[in-house]
Amino acid sequence: MCGALAGALGGLGCTRYLQMEQVEASMRTGILEQLGLEVVALDCPESRELRVEDSFDCSARTEGGAVIRVVVTQIDDAGQVEWETAESDGILNLEGLAEQIRVGLQKETGDEALVDCGAAFGDTPPGQTFECVATDGEGNAAIVTVAVKDREGNVDWSIAEEAAQPIR
Repeated sequence: MCGALAGALGGLGCTRYLQMEQVEASMRTGILEQLGLEVVALDCPESRELRVEDSFDCSARTEGGAVIRVVVTQIDDAGQVEWETAESDGILNLEGLAEQIRVGLQKETGDEALVDCGAAFGDTPPGQTFECVATDGEGNAAIVTVAVKDREGNVDWSIAEEAAQPIR
């Protein structure tokens, strides 16, 4: 019909648009798979013309309130896109945090410990706490309580007083 209309309208072409529902579904699935975080809201343009190498931003909000800027780039004229997370507000790199805790515990106790904070990333809001587990070479475990201070990822941590088997 587009071709017939174009001919009938003196050569005017029809504009094709990106299927935004598919783009958003891809982002929701990808963020869950890559970061382990569920997206509860996406803010993307309502529609976008199909144009190779056209880029636009979307904003994804996670269950914990973190906001992720996502850059979407059209890679062909058939509606295929690539997207990548560009920056975020409120996402904690839990693997990096576990390493910081490990180094801090070693300085504090003199013992090596393996620290597990669960997933690779988290979106715990400021003012909330969560727990990591520190295990020494002999298998003794202690709970490490982490308090999130702000959206920039600053935290305080301490070994829980009630830990049954401290790593010391």
